[in-house]
Amino acid sequence: MKKIIAILRVAIMLSVSFTALAHMDNANIGDVPKTAVAPVIDGVRDALYDNALHIPIRTPHNASPDGGLGGGGDGWVMWDDQYMYFFIQVDSAGPLFNPDDYATRQSTDNAWTLSSTEILLDFSNEGEFDGEGILQVRVNDQGFINITFERFRDAIHDADCAQFVQYAHTKRANGYTVETRLDMTAIKNNYVAQDIEFGPAFEAGKLIGTYLYIHDVPDEGADVHFISVPTDQSGNWKPYLFDYMVLGTNIVNAPVIEIIVDEVPGVEEAGESGGENVNDTAGEQPATQAPTTARPTISTNTGDSAVLVFVMLAIALAAVVVFVKVKKTKKGTI
Repeated sequence: MKKIIAILRVAIMLSVSFTALAHMDNANIGDVPKTAVAPVIDGVRDALYDNALHIPIRTPHNASPDGGLGGGGDGWVMWDDQYMYFFIQVDSAGPLFNPDDYATRQSTDNAWTLSSTEILLDFSNEGEFDGEGILQVRVNDQGFINITFERFRDAIHDADCAQFVQYAHTKRANGYTVETRLDMTAIKNNYVAQDIEFGPAFEAGKLIGTYLYIHDVPDEGADVHFISVPTDQSGNWKPYLFDYMVLGTNIVNAPVIEIIVDEVPGVEEAGESGGENVNDTAGEQPATQAPTTARPTISTNTGDSAVLVFVMLAIALAAVVVFVKVKKTKKGTI
């Protein structure tokens, strides 16, 4: 009977795994580091993103090869307990399309006809064939934003997006940048309210189907599209073709903690002690500073944090030894 129960448990576990990992034949992009310091959302890539997950967006879409124009871009991703942070830098393939009806297009369902970047995320990572559960965040080359919760739903535009996404956009000589901060609490609540599948909780270990997309529309010539997945996996609303990333446990960008040690008291400067200046012929010398103790800097980044932990453990162990000795001494005097 026990053997039968054990076999049933294994069968259930395997069935759950295969259900949750329906399209795991696609690639694992990597772990998204958890940042201890939130980046300023200003459209400028600062050093915090050096430790982020890097996702190239340079594969030409199979429907629109770049024709030698170049272009594409790069994305960087981080997360913390409340937000996901995306920074995308676009290298344009040429002068961008600026039609007379640009303002009208960007605020309607024709926004996709303008040069833009798109972040598409499948939070359930189940790869539904109809695009169910996909969040699309689109920012065009002039900085206008719209968001779609699930395919075929109406998009929300501009100021209406602020409750879900904070973002910034900057123009560059040969492209533009987009930096976004997704409020995962607000997004998940909206999923629940609309009865959209969100999948496991937003925490370390969560798998998120991911598709980053650059729609580059030159003034002349065919559209140029770049994607973050292999060419044969292209398709914005086809999450079964998405790669996926994993919210990681590795903490980066930890703030530096400085331990300041006061100067050693009672140490006089050389001039006050009556010593001779051995460099009289060299002219006036700078005053000799009293020696000070070192001012060590302890970083809580991954490498140095281990040293700090060992130091704390050593102190705790010493305290335990002293406590045991005291106990033995008291016992002997009774």
